[in-house]
Amino acid sequence: MAKNIFSESPQKLINCFNNLLSLGTSNWEELISTSLDTDHYVYTQCKEAVDGVDKKVPVYMGIGIDAPAHDINQAKCTPKMVYQSVINSVEAGAQGLIYSPNYSFMKLSNLDASVQALKDLEII
Repeated sequence: MAKNIFSESPQKLINCFNNLLSLGTSNWEELISTSLDTDHYVYTQCKEAVDGVDKKVPVYMGIGIDAPAHDINQAKCTPKMVYQSVINSVEAGAQGLIYSPNYSFMKLSNLDASVQALKDLEII
């Protein structure tokens, strides 16, 4: 069993965070290998931020691209994930995007997917 600062089982923690943050997942065992659902998580998080500031402050959504993995089973970033994250961010009302964590880690195929999403949205 994984240990954490809350002394709870990972499944109890994911249920709690799912309720708090609307993660769109309820299965701890699959979370590491599958990642969060970009159609649900990215859109929901961005929309909540946009609605929360009532368009008084621009929201720039962070898109994580190819973050270093610390676990061999960790889900790998794919062009589809990046494409959907960009689409969902813009559709939720993001004024801009911030790509992270570091350009030197990013695969060009994933960056190309971002460009394609912006083209499909007719932003560029």
